[in-house]
Amino acid sequence: MKINEDGVAILFIDLDNFKQVNDTHGPEKRDEILRSVGKILRSILRDKDVAGRMGGDEFVICVSARREVIQKTAMSIAQRIITGTNGVGYGIGCSIGIALITSPQDTIASTIKCADAAMYEAKKLGKNRFILFGTSN
Repeated sequence: MKINEDGVAILFIDLDNFKQVNDTHGPEKRDEILRSVGKILRSILRDKDVAGRMGGDEFVICVSARREVIQKTAMSIAQRIITGTNGVGYGIGCSIGIALITSPQDTIASTIKCADAAMYEAKKLGKNRFILFGTSN
């Protein structure tokens, strides 16, 4: 990934209703859901995308694309992740915050914080959606 030439987006994902399923159905179902979400992410993401589990039910994805299409690319990936997680069952969905690296001064850490803030906004607006940092969809 060449940050000078490519745009970079961070997607911060938090599963909706995961705690309730975990508390009701226990660790076996929790682990099954996390494996299912991992499979969904692998099926949606491109070879050059990077994904990781932050802990619990939170995931972060780094996406790169040409600057002129990075926002559209990130939003398309987010929508496919939401659609995929809706098929997991047990009321599981996900809320996603998206933040773009817009200047050479932006760091991955600061961009993750922005994506996290956008994810909380998505939850506040009703869950099972994505929000681009700095906007309210």
